[in-house]
Amino acid sequence: MMNRPFTKRENAALLVFAILLVALFYYRFVVLDVRDRIKAADTTELTVQLSQEAKRAAEIKRMQTEMEENKENQTGYISTYDNQKAELELLNSIFMPNALTYNYSFTKPVANEDAVRRVISITFTAANYQAASTILQELHDSPYRCLINHINMTAENDNSVQGMDPSLEYSMVNASLDVTFFETLVNATTTDGLDIQETTAAPTGIANADVSGIERNDLETAAESLAGETP
Repeated sequence: MMNRPFTKRENAALLVFAILLVALFYYRFVVLDVRDRIKAADTTELTVQLSQEAKRAAEIKRMQTEMEENKENQTGYISTYDNQKAELELLNSIFMPNALTYNYSFTKPVANEDAVRRVISITFTAANYQAASTILQELHDSPYRCLINHINMTAENDNSVQGMDPSLEYSMVNASLDVTFFETLVNATTTDGLDIQETTAAPTGIANADVSGIERNDLETAAESLAGETP
């Protein structure tokens, strides 16, 4: 056994070794552990946020699918032309309490026979996804026959929520869509402001036929033939 005292050099070496050992222990069991916990927490938060966004995207897709399926099974009252004032009042009653900002863009209503289509393009900003969803649902439940198309939603960067990426859950939502209101010319008192599309039927019968260059006997034969086909 060694009974001699350590030299200054040996004491210095032992001190350096002890410091390195403590530093290694601190790095392994403190620094790395804290970093792993922070990383795990960040991953958990990101996973939760992604899950929430996936649910929102699925909900938007479900609503779009439902609206597409309802094209052939639409509900709501088909009003007589011109119902624009009442339709605007309906839109204002939906957007004023639920949207932060909103804007309407109108196109000229189109009439095809007795059917009238009035397309209104709308952009709006809502406080969050829930408010935007409420707007879409109330449009869907409109008392006037309408069809909702071209829905688009994006999350706006909200600086009030620090350290989080924009999301439909926590951020304001910018949205756009088209609403087509259906009206009818039956019992309408005006057609002002309409783009009327005429439906041209194919000529039928001798009255609409081109008879130039046909001899008298041929005309008589054609008339007799048509008369014979008449029940």
